[in-house]
Amino acid sequence: MNYWEKNLAFLRQTDPELADTLSHTQIPADYQVIASKSGAPSLKVGRQRLHSSYDPVGEGVEWARAQERGDGEPVVIFGLGLGYHVLPLLEEGREVWVVEPSAAVARLALEHQDLTLLWTKGGLLLSRDFRDLPQGARLLAHSPSRRLHPGLYRRLAAYLTGGRKAVEAIFAFWWWDHCMGGRTPLPVPVPGLFKA
Repeated sequence: MNYWEKNLAFLRQTDPELADTLSHTQIPADYQVIASKSGAPSLKVGRQRLHSSYDPVGEGVEWARAQERGDGEPVVIFGLGLGYHVLPLLEEGREVWVVEPSAAVARLALEHQDLTLLWTKGGLLLSRDFRDLPQGARLLAHSPSRRLHPGLYRRLAAYLTGGRKAVEAIFAFWWWDHCMGGRTPLPVPVPGLFKA
């Protein structure tokens, strides 16, 4: 059984809807899995490399080691890539949630890594609905993923800080995206929108 089959079988038991979504996901031509110098696969989306072209495993371990987090504190990671930076945190036994904006990237990760631990303590979200995430969790950003999806990263950061300001920030982004054609990348506060 390869990684994809193992991950998909596990996912069908824990999140059948996500399993169905990923099994029907097509990989765009500009999503390229390439061999790194160390032999481990690396991923490139368009011109953006999501991992080291030399040692993606070592890079993921170093990234995880460098992140600030409390003992046992749940984390939300923005960006899955091929999972090299996620696996060290999962191996600590910590609650890990991953928000990945691209179903194609998520599918490629499941084809190249054993990520079954992700569904034992946490999970993977492809949607813009963050309600299943633990409020107050530590947000960790995979920088290449953040560069590819800066708007969604800002929405997630606003949500995890919680409270009325997060709701106002999410509404402001939605309003600019849908009503004003997304003409500004900055959050625009809407004063008094949610006053009692």
